[in-house]
Amino acid sequence: MTIRDNVVRRCINVRGLDTPSGQAHIQQVPVYYEEYRTSDQADKTAVIFPFFLGSAHAAGQQSLDAKGQVIETRPGYWDALIGPGAAIDTNEYRVISFEPILNPNFHPGLINPATGKRYASSFPGYKIADYVQLYNRALSALGVDHANLVAGASMGSIQAIQMALSDPDGFDQLLLVVPGSLSLGDKATALVSGWVKQLESDPDWNNGDYDPASPPKAALGDVLTDFWFRAIYPQSGLLGWDPQAIDEFNETISAMMAGSDDELPIKRLGADYVSHLQEELKRNGKLCSAASKAFDGYLKQRAALTAAVDHNILLWQLRSLLDFTVDLAGITYIDAPAVALEGKSMLALVAPMDDVLSADRVDSLELVFRLFGGSARVEAPFGSAAHRVGLNAATSKDAMARQADGLIRGFLRNPGAGKVPAKL
Repeated sequence: MTIRDNVVRRCINVRGLDTPSGQAHIQQVPVYYEEYRTSDQADKTAVIFPFFLGSAHAAGQQSLDAKGQVIETRPGYWDALIGPGAAIDTNEYRVISFEPILNPNFHPGLINPATGKRYASSFPGYKIADYVQLYNRALSALGVDHANLVAGASMGSIQAIQMALSDPDGFDQLLLVVPGSLSLGDKATALVSGWVKQLESDPDWNNGDYDPASPPKAALGDVLTDFWFRAIYPQSGLLGWDPQAIDEFNETISAMMAGSDDELPIKRLGADYVSHLQEELKRNGKLCSAASKAFDGYLKQRAALTAAVDHNILLWQLRSLLDFTVDLAGITYIDAPAVALEGKSMLALVAPMDDVLSADRVDSLELVFRLFGGSARVEAPFGSAAHRVGLNAATSKDAMARQADGLIRGFLRNPGAGKVPAKL
């Protein structure tokens, strides 16, 4: 059963982080969140981290601000997973779902009170570990010092991994959907690096100091064209449009990893590539109407994203991922590291054809859990679906969503299932 009520998005201010020279020190950082609980007897806590360009609205109907104004009109992205009697049962769990730290209320375009000018390039360059530190401060202020469940999809999974492995005593179970792993990996790093370079090269960006009323959109549109295509189409989906696309993509990655400055292949997978696909649709009468309709939907979603997303917010979020690697000090530098994760469990739900975060990289995370005494399971309920399925599959009624729901229910009720000795 889902949460049928509207939900108020709240804000709590936490102490800011120390910043390197050249970056502004922000004393109070606003952290936005939504909270779901349908029983005063709920004695467990679940923490959900946001995905890339996502929001705190994981459950409930409309999301409202403190004044009652509507922020989001649709049900939460995991609405079918969270609620009374749902997989994450709000009769048992107090669920706290966070907004990205960088959002329309907190970003480089704000005025720095110390200078009277926009923060722009002096805005703190937060990393994944910094996000998690700020979220932990918010949790402490909310009276939470231990989370029974830590969860997230996509970039949210990366933050969840960072939280869990940096402080194993702070969690019991880790739920990851279309997840990252201990680091981004070569492919995702190459993609993110290319997107960052495109955004920083936009002549209208001006090192982040632009008028919010007329923000740069050219590079942002190209980046979102590429990102959203990969998010909604599986890797095999590219073959349906152009048999050479996979080879071209692999050549691009190889060139980027070798330090090539040739940007043409990446641009081809951006706006130019979309134009190519449109021409293919017109020429190829064998492509079914469903494919054409799906592509039209993609174009509309891309346009909506480009209109809604701010250049600086996108750039700063991408930068935060660039050198992401989980610090395992929390589990290796203790008296008995072999049991550092004893009693802890992980479930990762992957999409094997994911073209954003590679599913096979989860194996290293699974091994860490088993090496250090925990239990881990990696399941693939999403078949040949794309990355996006994990961001909203919980609101659909298809077989993949039902399978994912069943796996999560089983995991939360029987956390030790899947404990297998590590193989070295």
